[in-house]
Amino acid sequence: MRPHISYMVCATQRSGSNLLCEALADTGVAGQPTEYFLPDGQNALSKCWGVSTDAEFVDKVVDNGSTPNGVFGVKVIMGGGYFSHLTTTLNRARQHEGQDFSSPALINSSFPNPHYIWVTRRDKVRQAVSWWKATQTGVWGEGHGELPVAAGKLEFNFEAIDYLVQALVLKETSW
Repeated sequence: MRPHISYMVCATQRSGSNLLCEALADTGVAGQPTEYFLPDGQNALSKCWGVSTDAEFVDKVVDNGSTPNGVFGVKVIMGGGYFSHLTTTLNRARQHEGQDFSSPALINSSFPNPHYIWVTRRDKVRQAVSWWKATQTGVWGEGHGELPVAAGKLEFNFEAIDYLVQALVLKETSW
C-alpha cells in the first residue's frame, strides 16, 4: 500500500531522535523512520536495493519507510549537508531541477500529506557534551560506530563544547 500520510522527524545531533524513531518503528503502525538520506549512506542503500536513479531511490525509501497501514516516516538531521542533500535528491527524483521550489513545496510534492515532528533537547550543554564524546569515541548510538575509547582517553575541551552548543542553537534556528 502506498502511504497516505507521512512525517519527518526533524532534529539535531544527540537530541534523542534515535529513541523516538525506534519507539515509532516498534509500534508497527507509525512508519519506519530512519536516516535514509544520509549523504554517505545513500550510495550503500542504492546498491543494496538495486536502484540507480534518484527517483527509484526515493520510491524505495517510501516503500521501506512505510508500514502496511499507509504511514511513512523519515528522520532528518539538520547540518552536515544532510537537509540540502535530501532536497537535492528529491529535486532530481521529481524532475524539478531548474525550478525554484521551496523546501516545504518540494517535500509536499514528494511525500503524501507531510507532517513534521521537531525534536529538541532542552539542555544544550549536555547535548553538546554528548556530541563531543561521540565525536571522540566514534560511537553515535547503540549498535553504531566502533568500540568506545577507554574513558581515560576522553578529553575535556571547553572551546569545542562551547562551539557545539552554538552550532546546535544555529541548527535548531534553521529548522
